[in-house]
Amino acid sequence: MGATEFERACAALLARDGFTRVQHSGRAGDLGADVIAWDHLGRKVVVQCKHYGKPVGSRDIQTFNGTARPEHHADVPVMIGLNGFTRDARDFAARHDLTLVNRQILRDWAQGTHLYDAIDDEADRAAA
Repeated sequence: MGATEFERACAALLARDGFTRVQHSGRAGDLGADVIAWDHLGRKVVVQCKHYGKPVGSRDIQTFNGTARPEHHADVPVMIGLNGFTRDARDFAARHDLTLVNRQILRDWAQGTHLYDAIDDEADRAAA
């Protein structure tokens, strides 16, 4: 699966979970918004998908942080990293309230768990 197919698959999962107005925009110049959707509470979810062969680094997270809320007005900024995130990236995301979806969360999500539940399950595992 290439990067565009990965973005479309993530958009399809959001639609499956009941997110509305799901829009796949992933193209050059999208300013970090590969997928935009609204959740059941009416919050705007802005998703950037990274189909990298290695963990996503802090620089990508910082760039996303600079556009998700100010440019796209995200209520819930989410970055999906096919191969996870570096420690520096995770630390930066935590400080700036960015939601990261790693391979384990992605696997659970793809296997039928709602995105928010998969994120909460991972947070519970990390806290234990």
